[in-house]
Amino acid sequence: MRHLWHTRSVRFILSGLIAFTTGCSRSNDQQFADVAQMAKDGKTNVVDVREKPISGDEALAPLRNTVGLRKLNLDNSPVTDEGLQSLGPMPELRDLSLSRTLITDAAIPMIVQQFPGLEHLRLDRTAISDKSLEEIVKLSSLKDLSLFRTRVSDTGCTHIAKLSALKKISLDQTSITDAGLKSLQTMKQLESLSVWKTQVTDEAAEEFAKERPTVKLNR
Repeated sequence: MRHLWHTRSVRFILSGLIAFTTGCSRSNDQQFADVAQMAKDGKTNVVDVREKPISGDEALAPLRNTVGLRKLNLDNSPVTDEGLQSLGPMPELRDLSLSRTLITDAAIPMIVQQFPGLEHLRLDRTAISDKSLEEIVKLSSLKDLSLFRTRVSDTGCTHIAKLSALKKISLDQTSITDAGLKSLQTMKQLESLSVWKTQVTDEAAEEFAKERPTVKLNR
């Protein structure tokens, strides 16, 4: 009996989190469907496929209109704007990660409408640009926003600065400059800001640190 796990799909369930194991013979999409069903049945409120990415939009079908989901990680999966929209409203979702997916600026209004209670949002290495950040301001509960290697610039920073609950921001490898950093300096609730490999100068970073000594600035 102790060797059965070698020949069948095995999932670890810990504190509501289900993660796919490596070496399973079943496809990622099949495993995802199993986990999605468990989420619908209320047996988990977290679905994370970052290590076992699904094939695309069609694979999301089993998760549509799931009530009670709190965390969804679709990193590294070729999910598009249409696929994200197909999930339907998830008002209890608090954590959404879409890094290295195929979403565009058109996805942001859908995210705002379908997942209004988000507190953590990761959009790293996507086609997101300044164009959509004005919509993100509507996520009034957002505490953590990651935009690593996106097309965000100083213009986007002026919108980000309006997020009154935001505490942590990652803008690594974006095109922001000293002007963008200056915009973010006004965020009184900010605790952590990363601007690694941007056009922010030493002088601007020093000025920021002087004005906001309690903020952890990484560059």
